[in-house]
Formats: sequence, structure tokens, C-alpha cells
Amino acid sequence: MVVNGYKIEPLANLSGADLRDADLAGADLAGANLAGANLTGADLTGADLRGAKLSDANLTGANLAGANLKEANLRDADLRYADLREANLAGANLSGANLTGANLWCANLTGANLSGAKLSGAKLSYANLSNANLTGAHLRDADLRDADLTGANLSQAIELSGAHLEGANLTGANLEGANLSGAKLTNANLERASLRGANLECAKLMNANLERASLRGANLWRADLWGANLAGANLSDARLKVASLSGADLRDADLAGANLSGADLTGADLTGANLSGANLTGVYLSGAHLTGVNLTSKNLEGVDLSGANLTNANLERANLMNANLSCTRLMGANLTDARLKGANLSQAIELSGANLTNADLSDANLWGVYLAGADLAGMNLEGANFLGRTGRSRGADLSGVNLTYANLTWAILRDSNLTNANLTGADLVGANLWDAKLTGANLTGAKLSNANLTGAELEGANLSGANLTNANLTGAELVGANLWDAKLTGANLTGAKLSNANLTGAELEGANLSGANLTGATLPDGSIHD
Repeated sequence: MVVNGYKIEPLANLSGADLRDADLAGADLAGANLAGANLTGADLTGADLRGAKLSDANLTGANLAGANLKEANLRDADLRYADLREANLAGANLSGANLTGANLWCANLTGANLSGAKLSGAKLSYANLSNANLTGAHLRDADLRDADLTGANLSQAIELSGAHLEGANLTGANLEGANLSGAKLTNANLERASLRGANLECAKLMNANLERASLRGANLWRADLWGANLAGANLSDARLKVASLSGADLRDADLAGANLSGADLTGADLTGANLSGANLTGVYLSGAHLTGVNLTSKNLEGVDLSGANLTNANLERANLMNANLSCTRLMGANLTDARLKGANLSQAIELSGANLTNADLSDANLWGVYLAGADLAGMNLEGANFLGRTGRSRGADLSGVNLTYANLTWAILRDSNLTNANLTGADLVGANLWDAKLTGANLTGAKLSNANLTGAELEGANLSGANLTNANLTGAELVGANLWDAKLTGANLTGAKLSNANLTGAELEGANLSGANLTGATLPDGSIHD
């Protein structure tokens, strides 16, 4: 076949040939030398160009749809706005080629060399770029949606940030140091991809698969990783400040040294994650799964952990001041020396099974908390609220709790259940125990001056040596209570039921006993009241 005076055949030497607008559809030019040829607007649909030399050729606007360019040399070729749909470019050399605006839909670029190629605005959706070399390629506004980039090298790719990579397969791809700021990677597969030091600022990674990906030192500031799979990913030293990780899977992820300040981890699964040295200031962890996670000495002041699962988590020496732990699961959690001042622990689940040794719970909200049988000996519970800030009537269950020498000054224990609790030597000065159940409780030597025990149930309670100076015991149930040597100076016992109580050696100077029932009670002088 002769076109424009040139013989068209395999291995033809057409270097520098002028084949503008030529009809070469289906032509066999396998191995031909077309270096520097002018093929502007030429029709090469279905042409066989395997191994052809097309370096520096001008193929602007050429139609190469379905053409076979396997292992062709297109180095520095001009392919602007060329039609390469479904073309076979496997192993082709396109380094430095200009493919601006080219249509490569469904093209086969397996193992192709596209280093330094200009692909701005190119259409590469559904293209196969597995193991392709895109080092330093220009990808501004390129459409790579659903493209296969498995094992591709995109390191130092230029303006990848504006590329469309939704649904793309980037399994094992090399994106180290790549600029992906604002990139669209929703539903993309980045499993085992290397993104070390990459810039993913404000990137869209919703539901992306980043399982076992390397993101060490990556910038993910304000990135949207909602529902992303980051299981086993390396995020050490990553910048995740104010990133959205709601519902993300971070199981066994390495977040050592990561900056997560202000990040949204609502409902995220962090089971087995490494958070050593991570910055969690102002993070949102509502509903998060933190089973067994090590949060030793972490600053979680004011953090929202409501509904989170902290079973067996280590929170030793953690700062949880003013944190929201309402409805949080704390079974087996280690809160030794934790600072929980002002924290909201209302309706926290299984707190009784947590280790609270030396924890500071002053001013904490403990409404509705189940602490039955817990060991709270010596704990600081000053001003703690066991009733609830909204005035709910149901108090905490503290039955059988060990509160020996605990600091409960000004604590709100109204309507709480302290049946059989051990409050030996406890400081309850000014505490609100209105309608509290203290049946059988041990309050030996307890400090209850100015405490409000109105309507409290103290049947069979041991109050020997307790200081109840100026306490309000109006209508309190003290049947059979032991008040040996108790100080009741100035106490209000109006209407109190003290039948069969033991008041031997008790100090009652200035006490108000009007309407009190003392039937069978042993009075301070040892006599029995009729």
C-alpha cells in the first residue's frame, strides 16, 4: 500500500515522513521507523504498530483507537488529543510524550514507561496501568477512575492532586512523596501501597482500601477517610490533624507518633492499634472500639468517648479531665492514677470491673453508674455527682463498694444505693445523701458534718465514732443503727426513726430530736428509751 508516496509495510523506513491526515486504518507497520514523522490527524484505527519507532513523531489528534502499539517507542512523541481508546500500549516507551487531553479509555498500558509524560486532562478511566512507570508524570485533571494501577510507580508524579482516582486499583503502587492534596480517591484500592511522606491534604478517601498501606510521615490534614479500611496500615508520624476517620477500620494500625488532634474517629475500630506517642488532643472517639488499646499517659482532656468500648484498655495516668465517658464500656480497663476530674461517666458500663486505684474522680458525673462491689478505697470523689446533672431521680448502684477513707466531700449521692458499703473513715462533709440507701453500711469514723441525710435509709448501719455535726437527718431511717460515740452536735433528727438504735456516748448537744422515734434506743447515758 502506498500513501502520499510512501510505501506502507512492516519495517518500513518512514522517518520524518509527512503523513498528515493519512488513512492508515488497519495498516501493518510493525517494526516500522516513523521517528519524527508527521501523523497529525491520521487515521490509524486498528493499525499494527508493534515495536514501531515513533519517537518525536507528531500524532496530534490522530485516531489510534484499537491500534496495537505493543513495545512501540513513542518517546517525546506528540499525542495531544489523540484517540487511543482500547489501544494496546503494553511495554511501550512513552517517556516524555505529550498526551495532554488524549483519550486512553480502556487502553492497555501494562508495564509502559510514562515517566515524565504529560497526561494533563487525559482520559484513562478503566485503563490498565499495572506496573507502569509514571515517575514524574504530569497528571493534572487526568481521569483515572477505575483504572488499574496495581504496582505502578507514581513517585514524584506532578499535580496528581487534581487527578480523578475514584475506584482506581492502586494495589502495591509506589506513591512515595507524591502530591495528592485534594485528590479524589473514593473507593480506590490502595492495599499495600507505599505513600510514605505523600501529601494527602484534604484528599477524598471515603471507603478507600488502605489495608497494610505505608503512610508513614504522610500529610493527611483534613483528609476524608470516612469508612476507609486502614487495618494494619503504617501511619506512624502521620499528620492526621482534623482528619475525618469516622467509621474507619484501624485495627492493628501503627499510629505511633501520629498527630490526631481534632480528628473525628467516631465509631472507628482501633482494636490493637499502636497509639504510643500519638497526639489525641481534642479527638472525637464517640462509639469507637478501643479494646485493649494502650492509652497510658494520654492527654484526653475534654475528649468525647461516649459509647466507646474501652474493655481492657490501659488508661493508666491518662488525663481524662472533663472527658465524656457516658455509656462507655470499661470492663477490665486500667484507670490507675487516671485524672477523671469533672469527667462524665454517667451510665458507664461495667466500671465496677475497672481498676480505679488512686484515680481522681472529683466533680465527676457518675449518675446511673453500676459500681457494685468496686474497690474505691482512698479515692478522691470530692464533689462527684452520683445523681445526674439534670436532676434524674435514680442514683448510682454502690452496694457493697469499698470506699474506706475515700474523699466524698460535697459529693452528690442522692438516691444512691450504698447498701452494705464500707465507708470507714470516709470524708462525706457536706455530701448530699438525700434518700440514699445505706442499710448495713459501715460508716465507722466517717466525717458527715453538714451532710444532707434527709430520708436516708440507715437501718443497721454502723456510725460509731462518726462525725455528724450539723448534719440533716430529717426523717432518716436509723432503726437498729450503731451511733456509739457519734458526734450529733447540732444535727437535725426531726422525725427520724431511731428505734433500737445505739446512742451510747453519743454527743447530742443542740440536736433537734422533735418527732423522732427512740423506742428501745440506748441513750447516751446507757439507759433504754421507753
